[in-house]
Amino acid sequence: MIAEPGDLVLKPRGEWHTFWNADGTPARLIELITPGGLEDLFRRIDRGVSDTEFDRLVASHGCEVDLEQTSPLIEKYGLTFG
Repeated sequence: MIAEPGDLVLKPRGEWHTFWNADGTPARLIELITPGGLEDLFRRIDRGVSDTEFDRLVASHGCEVDLEQTSPLIEKYGLTFG
């Protein structure tokens, strides 16, 4: 899916997803997550964590990360992760 300025994208609970800005132009987004609490995971990851700490943090927030599926996207689009 490609979202344009002003678009609303719904990511249903429990559905695997990933997103990134594929354009060189800076972009902003508002992400609403309910119930609250997951924002703590993003704050901690943003500060930089080891692979072991990353796995622990993700699990402690009831989430899963499938790097086997994510890694090809990272490589194909030249992304950075974590």
